[in-house]
Amino acid sequence: MARGTGQSRSGTVRLRITRRTGMIGRTIRLLFLSMMLLLGVACSARAAENLVFNGNFESGENVLPTVEGRYVESAMNIAYAIEPDLTEAEMIDVLRRSTLAERRPVREVGTIDKMLRNADVIVTARYDGKLIGISRAITDFAFCTYLSDLAVDESYQRQGIGRELIQRTHVVAGLNTTLILLAAPKAQEYYPHIGMTAHDSCWIIPRRAVS
Repeated sequence: MARGTGQSRSGTVRLRITRRTGMIGRTIRLLFLSMMLLLGVACSARAAENLVFNGNFESGENVLPTVEGRYVESAMNIAYAIEPDLTEAEMIDVLRRSTLAERRPVREVGTIDKMLRNADVIVTARYDGKLIGISRAITDFAFCTYLSDLAVDESYQRQGIGRELIQRTHVVAGLNTTLILLAAPKAQEYYPHIGMTAHDSCWIIPRRAVS
């Protein structure tokens, strides 16, 4: 009986040690996961600090997804995406909710459709699925990028969305290209504020309206 009692006590001790070891292991794993989470947050904050636009776009790696898709970031949960299949209805809607509709053929649905289908880069900003911003550009991906349309819903302006759309458009088109745009009259003071340089020798031939 004494031997049996000794074996029972020994087994109990081993069981307690095993349980304590398991608890320690779980605690270590939880601490490790917590550290990784904090490190991830810190890295995300650091990456956000590195998104600097000064006429070019300097950033770290993986600023944009390499395939079509979207991801959420910022406190407002703004989702930025490359959307080559954006519909003309959504395009016209966001143009009207911005000030750009005054200078775009929003009554010419066929023209808007061709503008979208023949664009090289279309970057969007959505809030809870609603389109609140768009950047549409034409580029050769080698030397120049013409940012034809930059529109942000008036209710969401002055929150850095336009600047982010410009940055992402430039990244997709290639930082080796010169990004060019024509400023709307109401936005002329905006572009110097985000680091773009004015050019004093731009010339245009106005489009002829579709009959």
